[in-house]
Amino acid sequence: MKKLWIILSLVIITGCSVGVTIMHKEVSLKTEDNLEIKADYFDASSDKSLILLHQLSMTKQSWKRFAQKAQEKGYNVLAIDLRGHGISQGNWEEFNDDDFINMILDVKAANNFLKEKYPKTKVAVIGASIGANLAIQSLVRFNISTSIALSPGINYRGLDISKEINKVDKNLLILVGKGDSYSYDSSQQIAKNNKVELKVYETSEHGTNLLNDKLEKVMLDWLEKNMK
Repeated sequence: MKKLWIILSLVIITGCSVGVTIMHKEVSLKTEDNLEIKADYFDASSDKSLILLHQLSMTKQSWKRFAQKAQEKGYNVLAIDLRGHGISQGNWEEFNDDDFINMILDVKAANNFLKEKYPKTKVAVIGASIGANLAIQSLVRFNISTSIALSPGINYRGLDISKEINKVDKNLLILVGKGDSYSYDSSQQIAKNNKVELKVYETSEHGTNLLNDKLEKVMLDWLEKNMK
C-alpha cells in the first residue's frame, strides 16, 4: 500500500509539473518570400494579441518570461525567431542589408497568423533593438493597435526607420537606457513625434537586457491602456 501511494504521488507531481510547463506550442509561419519562421505561441483565447521580436543574434527565448506573464494577463502571444535566428530559416551572419530589411515580412506573417486565428483581435508589436525598428515599422505599415520599442536605432543593419518616424500616428512607447548612447540619441529623435512616449532608465543595458519586473509592469500597463 505504501509503495502504491508513493507511485500515485509521483504521477500527481509529474502531472502538475507537465501542466505548468506546457503553456505554449511551437508553430511554423511561411513568409511572402517563402521562408519558414518558427514561433512560440501562447494562446489565451483572447481578443488581444502580442507579437514579440528579439534583437540581433538572440532568439524568441529572450521573451519567454514576459510572454508567460502576458498570457496570464489575457494576451495571445506570438514570440518569433526572426529569419536567420534560432530555428528559423537562414543565417543572419550571412545577411546583407536587404535580408535584414525583409524581416518585416516575418512580422507580417506573424500578424496574419494571429488575425486568422482571431479575426477581431487587436495586435501590438513589441521589439528589442533591430526588433524595435520592426515594431515601429509595423505600427505604420500594418493594422496594429500600438507598439513598444526597446532600444531602437535610426538605422540597424540597413533597417532604416528615419522615414517612418513622422508617419507614426498611433501611440508608441520607447524604452531606452541613458548609457546606451546610439539608442538613446535615436530615441530622442523618434520622441519628437507627439504620438511617442519616451521612458529613459539610468542604465547602459540594451534591448531585452533591460527587462525586469518593473519594466515589464510598465509595458503591461501601457498595453492595458492602449489596447482597449
